[in-house]
Amino acid sequence: MRSGLQYYEIYWRSPTKQVEASLGGTKNRKLQFAEGLTLQLTNPKAVFFFMSIFPQFVNYNSNFVGQFFLLVVTYSGLVIVIHALYAHLAKSARGWLSSEKGGRMVNRVGGGTFMCFGVGLASASK
Repeated sequence: MRSGLQYYEIYWRSPTKQVEASLGGTKNRKLQFAEGLTLQLTNPKAVFFFMSIFPQFVNYNSNFVGQFFLLVVTYSGLVIVIHALYAHLAKSARGWLSSEKGGRMVNRVGGGTFMCFGVGLASASK
């Protein structure tokens, strides 16, 4: 079992590791899109979400199919925008985290987390 000082040396003061850029898979974009669409359409969580949440916002005295379609299209558009934002932020963060300064910050956050866990364990009564 390692002591707190060993974790300090390993995580806080260790040199940063360089992340290599991967070229990704060899699948083409259309195949990846088709796989993702198939996965999402067969996902029961999405079906239960649409069946449980959306009926609350539909007026059944008028054309409810059109209203439901509008809600689904609006929700899907928001999901696309949010996931595109996630992808952009991940790409930006990857550049910073693979730098020397970012790698050192990741090491220190990890080391600090382990030190906090150690203090918490040492101060726990049971």
